[in-house]
Amino acid sequence: MKILVRGDCCSMRFLKKNRHYFDSDYSVVINEKAPNAVFVDSLNGINPDRSMLRRYVDENRIDESKRYYFQCQFERSVLDLDGVDLVVMDNYSEMNFQLWRSRALGWRVWVPQEAILNKDMFEADFISDGYRTLEQSANDAIRFIEHIRNRNPNVPVLYLNQPLEYYPKLVDRKHFYALGLLIKDRIENIYAGKILDLCELEPEDLGTGGGPDKTLHFTAGTYIKMVEPCLDEGLSLILKPKLNAEAMSTENLSSVPDSMNMENGAISGSESVNSAKVLDTENRCTIQNSSNLFPIFLGQDDPDCQPECVQIVDKLIVGLQEYFEFDESVLVRTKRRRYECALISLDRYPTYGDYESVVKKSGKGNRIRLLKKAIAAGYYCEQFAWKNHIPDIHEINTSKPIRSGGEMKSSYMRTVDELGGAPNKITKIIDPKCKKHWSIPFGVFKNVSGYRQGEIEVNKKLYGYILLHRRGELAIYSLIIGHGDYLSDGIVNLLHHHVMQWILHPDNKLTAGIKAVMYGGIDQGNDGLRDWKRREGFQGYVVKASKSAACNVVFAKNVSPSIDNGLTANNLHADTGDGLVINTSVHGKSSFNKKSFLDALNLYGDGVSRRDEVESELPLLHYESIIKSLASDSRVEFITYDDLDWGDDYNYTESYPVEFARWRDSLKNGQRDPEKIYLLLQHDCDSGPLSTMQMAALEASYSAKSSIMLFNKWKGFKGVGEPEIYPNDWESIRKLKALGFVFGYHCNSLENCNYAIGKVFEEFDADVRELSEKLGEISFFSPHGCRADSFGNVNASFEYPLHSEHKIRWVHNKHSVKFNGYYSDGGLATRLAKGGDKLLDLESWIDKLVPGRRYRALIHAQYYSNEYHKPVSGATDDWYLSICKRYSS
Repeated sequence: MKILVRGDCCSMRFLKKNRHYFDSDYSVVINEKAPNAVFVDSLNGINPDRSMLRRYVDENRIDESKRYYFQCQFERSVLDLDGVDLVVMDNYSEMNFQLWRSRALGWRVWVPQEAILNKDMFEADFISDGYRTLEQSANDAIRFIEHIRNRNPNVPVLYLNQPLEYYPKLVDRKHFYALGLLIKDRIENIYAGKILDLCELEPEDLGTGGGPDKTLHFTAGTYIKMVEPCLDEGLSLILKPKLNAEAMSTENLSSVPDSMNMENGAISGSESVNSAKVLDTENRCTIQNSSNLFPIFLGQDDPDCQPECVQIVDKLIVGLQEYFEFDESVLVRTKRRRYECALISLDRYPTYGDYESVVKKSGKGNRIRLLKKAIAAGYYCEQFAWKNHIPDIHEINTSKPIRSGGEMKSSYMRTVDELGGAPNKITKIIDPKCKKHWSIPFGVFKNVSGYRQGEIEVNKKLYGYILLHRRGELAIYSLIIGHGDYLSDGIVNLLHHHVMQWILHPDNKLTAGIKAVMYGGIDQGNDGLRDWKRREGFQGYVVKASKSAACNVVFAKNVSPSIDNGLTANNLHADTGDGLVINTSVHGKSSFNKKSFLDALNLYGDGVSRRDEVESELPLLHYESIIKSLASDSRVEFITYDDLDWGDDYNYTESYPVEFARWRDSLKNGQRDPEKIYLLLQHDCDSGPLSTMQMAALEASYSAKSSIMLFNKWKGFKGVGEPEIYPNDWESIRKLKALGFVFGYHCNSLENCNYAIGKVFEEFDADVRELSEKLGEISFFSPHGCRADSFGNVNASFEYPLHSEHKIRWVHNKHSVKFNGYYSDGGLATRLAKGGDKLLDLESWIDKLVPGRRYRALIHAQYYSNEYHKPVSGATDDWYLSICKRYSS
């Protein structure tokens, strides 16, 4: 293997310290210690004249190690390489070196200041080019890669990030962590290494970075963490085949079903001992006090059940004895539990958006980018009739001899005839007889006009499939498999996320009541498969299964994946670290501030409630009591997006890490008060054009302020027809802006252009332009939630800033500026109607806010009004019912 390196110690230490990643020996050609801009100069026929430079620079003045680096920048051997198997690059030189340009000849170099013989003479003949910007560096890297690929067609590129957490000299350049991702978004076959958190770094050679505890060097394991996410994107095919994590099949766990109903295809773990971590059954089977006990009712005596459901549940129990504990309703057991189940606990994800946000953060957005890649390539997902696609299923099963569980078993190598034969007639999809016990295959397809399976024309090709079974409160993946030739297109991730979106859809009657999604054991499969499970939200649980609904097990749930400072992605609660907290609990009636309320009404007329003539879920008086309490607390400071330390940071793909670092630094150096609680209130206008103004006016009456996202056009309360101008009250908005309120664009461009993807960026720019004409420059936007099109696209699916004529920052929904804690009442009505949700309790969330940290609360004014009537039907949470009672009169 021949590897071309256009990077520095980060690239080289990964290669040298992790030879086991490679299937054979490799040779390396490296050109280091210079930004890619100097290579672009050479491609343009402009090469540095090192002999001429000696008139200005004495290399002997440079210390020995830096002298070597200085000399390396003149090497250009990589530009002429052929037969390259892999390009490895990193961002260190782009961050570290400022360039000087020859005024006469145009070539560029970096020069240590101590080596300059005569500064005046040098600056007379050279002009400073300074540091490269992020955009310039991305363009330089792409030009370099394109040149290499002219000689080595489509050679893969691994782009790594040099960690700076132990190198404070460059901390203000940390926005370059986004460089690899930016390149990946623009050209194909780029593998962007993971951006590691401080807790994931294991430093080496401390003291080599210019002082004690400073270094740019890390252990072999650190570089492995960087590269691991790239393996399941296809890099494993280039490095070492046995590390391939792209095929997410559980061949060791099940076999292809013999029938469409798949009721005889229960998962069996008996053949997977060698590929899984076996539990100590003597010690682990006593689980009464386990903190990760997960009770599941298999639904054998559910009212919806058919006679065959009894046999379905009994077969599952036999097949999963090594995965489950059972209560007294299961009388016979022949095997002991050996595995912890890999579950996605659905009570943490009220919506698919909540789930996607966790996955995005767990992989720095890589998982979501895979989805977009697959969608852009024309793939889509849907349920399908198994018998209609048997030839494609056979092709998928046999497309790779080795998968994540090892060599493919003989059951997958069955011929088309052995699988049931090519179809000679169309088989229709039949709705399940029982909503609690069913088996449904989902496939990932591409449309192909005239495409046939056997004697029938299906007009689409199957590239991968998931077999999904429901057994009471549990959904089970018995198989995830993709065609080996197309795994790098992201088809497996697209399929998994399609199924998760289908399961979490609030109107899906087939999935109502499902508590968890299971995919084998948490430790089953190779390293890549286990890592995939972790990053997709699977966690290890001891499942205690019951055949009878009468068995009610109380359990403690696992902690969900952390995001920042111990916060969780979906609990929406503030960090509960040490320090004082605000208590805004109101006992009895709110002390109604009539004057402030009337002032608020006067600023915006009568304050019609929301959503045309529909009554609200919460009283506006309740929100007033919260704002009043916050405003009276001297520790609380209301902030808006205008108050953040943006600088030139538009790095929305990585949640603006540099801006957040600057904010934390401002607390440490006294620029901001560490005893303050910084709170950003955001309102999305949605279907509340009048109530949003009323809520903002109420905030203004207590000297609070918020950031409000406005529509420019919409399709009315019912969301149908052609878009019309949204009824913004510009006079009131301008008054609020003068008081410090900030207004951004609530992007609904996909809906407004009727899901015509080719027009979405034009629609975005037109909306921002028209809003800016009325209000002044619009600097921020947040996409509006909407129904997805057939390819899964929603308003948040498009990288608007990369295509926009406007300088605008993406601050919420998919890409977000960072906070220490988040609250959102999104989907409040639906969440309450499902029985309630403690995470919606705004008072409780505020009670946990801690000084020295900043928080964001997304509050939709459409849920509040004066014309309050009664609780939402189906709501059961005490916090909500108490509010209803408190303001009932």
